[in-house]
Amino acid sequence: MARPIDDGKIFAATVDALLAHGYAGATTKTIAHAAGVNEVTLFRKYGSKAQLVTAALLHERAQMVGQEIAFSGDLRAGTKRIV
Repeated sequence: MARPIDDGKIFAATVDALLAHGYAGATTKTIAHAAGVNEVTLFRKYGSKAQLVTAALLHERAQMVGQEIAFSGDLRAGTKRIV
C-alpha cells in the first residue's frame, strides 16, 4: 500500500527551493528529494513544475489570509511570508 503524500511538505520544499535557487534552479528533482518523495510523484500529482509551483504558492497565500505582514528583520523569511 502506498504511503500518503504530505502536500504541505512538498509545498514547503517547493517554496524553499524557489527562494534558494529561483524558478529555473528549483528543479523537480531537488524538490522531490527535499520532500522525501519520488520525482515521478510530483508529475503524477501536479502535472508539471509550473502547476506544482502554482499550487505551492496558492497554498502559502491561503495560509496567510487574515495575517498581518510585518517585517521581522529577516529578508529571506519576510519574502517567503509575502510570496
